Amino acid sequence: PFHCTASGKLHLSTLSKDEVRHLIEVAGLTQFSVETITSIDALEAELEVIRGQGFAIDHQEFLAGTIAVGVPVFDFKRRLSLILTVQAPIFRLPLDAVERCLPVLREAANRLELMMQPDAAS
Repeated sequence: PFHCTASGKLHLSTLSKDEVRHLIEVAGLTQFSVETITSIDALEAELEVIRGQGFAIDHQEFLAGTIAVGVPVFDFKRRLSLILTVQAPIFRLPLDAVERCLPVLREAANRLELMMQPDAAS
């Protein structure tokens, strides 16, 4: 679901406010756990944070007991193309350790972006 997963929220963060509201009107904000964002205002605030930091976290929002962190991969026109996500049980990857994954994820995202450049095949 877009509103409660790291990859879904990253995708939403690339859309306009109107596009996000339309998707939410169609799909709703189903509550999957006690941590799920179920208000459009809270979701929009979360998307602003994601836009600023360049990554998204799902801390038990979709599945209780799990955490995920995701980073975007953009194509050569700076459009979202892929999202790299790491998901784990929170006892293996506590919230305070999530940021340790970010350098590796960002490096992988950068490599993928370079591979997707039009001149990368030559």
